[in-house]
Parts: sequence; C-alpha cells; structure tokens
Amino acid sequence: GMAPIVSVFAKTAEPLITLLKRSYFLDEVYNCLIIKPLQFLAWLLWHLGDELGLHLFEKVGVLFTKAVGYLASRLQSGQVRHYAALSLYGLVGLVYLLIYGF
Repeated sequence: GMAPIVSVFAKTAEPLITLLKRSYFLDEVYNCLIIKPLQFLAWLLWHLGDELGLHLFEKVGVLFTKAVGYLASRLQSGQVRHYAALSLYGLVGLVYLLIYGF
C-alpha cells in the first residue's frame, strides 16, 4: 500500500521537516549575530565602567582628599584666637562693603 510511498516521502522531506521544526535556524542566527555580541559588550562595559572606572574614581577621590587635608594642615597653626580675629575682620570688611560699596 501506501507505506513505501510514505517512507520515501518522509526520507525525502526530512531536511525540510528539520528546517521547519528549527524555525529556519533563526534562533541560532539571532543568538550568534545579536545576543552574543551584546552580551560581550555588556561584559566589557561592566568591567571597564565598574571595575576600572569606579576604582579609578575612588583612588582619585582619596588622593584629592589627602591633598586638601595636607594643604589645610599647612594653613593651620593651632592658634584659635587668631582664626577668630581673622574671621571677625573678614566679617567687618564684608559688612563695610555691603553698606558702603567698593
């Protein structure tokens, strides 16, 4: 009967059936051309941005804070009365400028 014909058709149509079952391999192509490169780009930006960028920013911030602290410590002599007097003189000068102008 029909069994040999169906068998021959099944053997002949096997590549077509595989192609249709696998959605024309679009998933594999999409994965290779879109998903994998985007995953690599995300990984690269994560490492460059997070690990290198933030750690570098952190180190620069620490160095800046240390430099400002060092400079501020050079400006201080521990003479609190002198600081208060200079602040008072500055305040008097500012009030004078606000009242009488330049």
